[in-house]
Amino acid sequence: MFVLRVVEGISGIETAASLGVHETTVRTRLYRAHRRLDAETVRRVRAVPALLELPAARLERVLTRVLTHLPHASLLTNSVAAP
Repeated sequence: MFVLRVVEGISGIETAASLGVHETTVRTRLYRAHRRLDAETVRRVRAVPALLELPAARLERVLTRVLTHLPHASLLTNSVAAP
């Protein structure tokens, strides 16, 4: 939630739709993430979004692994294009 909302700047509605959860869940999880991170960490991540960027090969592995755990992963994998 934190990466999608804070780093990527995706709206709460879009985040909820992409993850298949309710928008309230997005807000709750984002709130919890902010509580777990100290204020300085949040400030740095917002200031330097590239801090959390992954190399393309690593990102592809993470994406593939996440998609296999989603309920409708087969529908999503067909729509994901390689960078």
